[in-house]
Amino acid sequence: MNSAPVNDLPESRRLDDVNRPGMTGDVYSGSREGMDSTLDNTRSADWADRERDEARKLRLREEQLDVSKNKVQTGEVNVRKEIVEEQKTINVPVSHEEIVIERRSVNNDSTAEPVGADETIRIPVSEEQVEVNKNTVVTGEVDVHKREIQETEQVKDTIKREEARVDKTGNVKVNNNNEVLRDHSRTR
Repeated sequence: MNSAPVNDLPESRRLDDVNRPGMTGDVYSGSREGMDSTLDNTRSADWADRERDEARKLRLREEQLDVSKNKVQTGEVNVRKEIVEEQKTINVPVSHEEIVIERRSVNNDSTAEPVGADETIRIPVSEEQVEVNKNTVVTGEVDVHKREIQETEQVKDTIKREEARVDKTGNVKVNNNNEVLRDHSRTR
C-alpha cells in the first residue's frame, strides 16, 4: 500500500504508515516472507503466497439501495342503492258523456196517447276514469370492479462507497492496469 520502499524509511515512519486510516496488513519488513522470516514447512509455498496476498488486499465496500414494496389499504369504496322519491305529474286525456236535454216547441199536433201515461227514457252515461298502477323496470346497471394502474415512483437516498486511493511519495511508478482502481494520486 505504501508506495515508498519500506527499507528507505526510518523505523518509526514504517509503523506510522501502517496506522494511517484505510491501511491494513502487517508492517512489511522488506523480505519476501513479510514479517515471518521463517516459513512453516507444513504449508505449501503456494498457500503461503496466497496468505500473504490476502494480508495485502484492501476490500472496498459500497452501500446499495434495497427497495421493497408493501401493499397498504388506502381507502374503501361502498356502492349501495338508495331510494329517491319524486312527485311525477302526467297529463292524461279522458272523455266522458253528458246528457243534453233540449226543449223544442212543436206545432200542437194531436196525439192519441192519454196524458199521464207512464213513459221513461233511460240513457246510460259513461266516462273514462284514470287508473294508476306502478310497475318496476330496469333502467340501467352499475358495474363495480378494480383495475391495477402501473406508475413509476422515484426513490432518492444517499449511499456511500469505498474507493481505493493511491498516495505516492517521491518518484514512484505505479502500474495500474486494473480498471477498478482509479488514480487519485497526489505527488508530494
